[in-house]
Amino acid sequence: MEEVTINKVRAAINKQLGRVFPGADIYDEEIKQDLNEPAFFVALLDSSHTHELNRRYKRTHFFDIHYFPQESPFLNYHLNEVAEKLYTNMELVEYGSTYLLGENMKHEYLGGILHFFIDYTISIHKEKENIPKMESLMQDREIKEGNDG
Repeated sequence: MEEVTINKVRAAINKQLGRVFPGADIYDEEIKQDLNEPAFFVALLDSSHTHELNRRYKRTHFFDIHYFPQESPFLNYHLNEVAEKLYTNMELVEYGSTYLLGENMKHEYLGGILHFFIDYTISIHKEKENIPKMESLMQDREIKEGNDG
């Protein structure tokens, strides 16, 4: 399986947002002053990496997807509609030949901006190190005679 990285997970999120909201711009580096609304900004808040068993690990990425709406007299209605679409469409995000499962979803509004929080947890199986086996062993030994008397 191909290596799962933060940037590849973010790219999968961006691709899914582009499919669900084709008219919106998607930013993942920085928000410039001339932001074209509607727009999304995908921010990685935090990541964790925990060892589970043997060569198995669990990596979780915590994202905040910001949504910047266009001016609207029905702003709350519009933000609610976008939040509902995010809940429905961000739960499974296509990642290569598999899917990432979004968990712990919640949203809030701050200053007319929708913040949609979601976690993606990936199971990682590290390959066993290929350590060459020892082919031969030579041992030198001496037998010392002790004083028995």
